[in-house]
Amino acid sequence: MTRILVVNDEAAAAEILALPGWRARVEQVSHETVDALARRYHVVLRADHLDTAPLFSPDTRVALLCTELAAFERLEKLATTADVIFEPSPVARLDMLGAGRATLRTARALKRGAVLAATDLATENGGHGLGAGLIDRVVGRRVVYDLAEGAPLDFGMLGEAKDRS
Repeated sequence: MTRILVVNDEAAAAEILALPGWRARVEQVSHETVDALARRYHVVLRADHLDTAPLFSPDTRVALLCTELAAFERLEKLATTADVIFEPSPVARLDMLGAGRATLRTARALKRGAVLAATDLATENGGHGLGAGLIDRVVGRRVVYDLAEGAPLDFGMLGEAKDRS
């Protein structure tokens, strides 16, 4: 199966292909519009809500068009000979960027009042915590609540930095 990532500007394509694992998922990048790509096929089906592979005769050139990330991931798993045209919607692009974003979480359970050290923190890709680039603003702050190991961090869980007197 050929996967074609459709984006109409090169900057967006480069941004998506730079995300972890995406270069291996995409066989071809096209800067053509979907209408122009559609001329290559006998049938183009919108497939954002498709759960099973459509059946066509072997000589029919078919493309499945999706705009949402979950649909693209479902189509990757379907046994189909159709090409997949992925034109990510703005929401899908945000989901993709979020999945590749390094975030902060606790490396161990922490008690209320504990002062965060760098060793108390871990990172994960695609988490819901603060961006890992904010680690300098987190280290030295007090934990406002008991936190379980692996809890994603946000500033609402943290108090002011410890006294520096």
